[in-house]
Amino acid sequence: MPRLSIVIPALRLTEAFEDTLASVLRNRPSACEVIVVHPQPYGDPYDLAGEVRFVEAPGRSSLAGLLRVGMGVARGQSIHVLQPGLEVTEGWTGPACRRLEADPRVGAVAPLVLTVGDRPRIVSAGIEYTTGGRQRRLAAGRRYHPAGQHRGRPTCPSLNAAFYRAVAVRQAHVWGDEWEDEWLDVQIGLSLTGAGYSCELEPQSVVYAMHRHAPGGGGFRAGRRAEQLFRQHAPRRGRLRSWLAHPAAILVEFLTLLPRPAALGMLAGRLSELCSAGVGARRMDRPQAAGEVRPHRPNEAVLPAHCRIDGAHHQVEKVTQTQKAVPPRGVASR
Repeated sequence: MPRLSIVIPALRLTEAFEDTLASVLRNRPSACEVIVVHPQPYGDPYDLAGEVRFVEAPGRSSLAGLLRVGMGVARGQSIHVLQPGLEVTEGWTGPACRRLEADPRVGAVAPLVLTVGDRPRIVSAGIEYTTGGRQRRLAAGRRYHPAGQHRGRPTCPSLNAAFYRAVAVRQAHVWGDEWEDEWLDVQIGLSLTGAGYSCELEPQSVVYAMHRHAPGGGGFRAGRRAEQLFRQHAPRRGRLRSWLAHPAAILVEFLTLLPRPAALGMLAGRLSELCSAGVGARRMDRPQAAGEVRPHRPNEAVLPAHCRIDGAHHQVEKVTQTQKAVPPRGVASR
């Protein structure tokens, strides 16, 4: 069994994907397997089938779908997700894997993602999910100092580059197509936290971003998913504290996304989900809170909540007619 599985989800088989794969093959550790999950046919022009496991996923798979397929075939004790557009150097996996092996309570490790150049800056030191329900990349934009102290405990690593304990991720059941890609890493982190695992930052594991990444998308659907995620995990993180911080988090998120049109879509999605959740909660609570009982109409049959349907249909009709013929107690028959 390999110690590590490196999973590269390739939504598009572009030059960035080939550059990432080449850097992995040059610098990979000995006890590891490399898995490329792709939704498009790939002819393997460089004849890498002996070194790489190419796994084809359904054609319209999202990032979550590709990762679910990759996790299903990975055999390593630790799983490293590395997306196209990133470059690695020799020994980049060692510190993160040792962190996972040293403490069974650690379910995920976030490496440092840096820009390329003589004076690199930090792209991400993991993601923090705030009490109010907003995600932000830790230390993003700061100047990187090799001898500096990079502290902090992120909620989760960014899915651009992330290390996971294989058993922990499979137990948490987090790979679902229903989540927007930009919230998937947070969903994974919160699910691992709910299962009793923690996430750690490992600044000695360094990955380089070869291309400038565009900021998060946002939009209406992403806003609804973000609000669902907040409501799902707010009770565990402190319901009162979370809801008090929630309006400010939504405002900061909106201002951060401006001036892109996605800012309005994100805000509209959150407000839509808030309103629909409030109406649904009132509908569910109203009969019980008001003590309402649906009035029973004379000559109306009251059927059980669960009934068998394996009997003959004429028997069911016969019973129903009999129930209708019997007047309710206290009502005189005419």
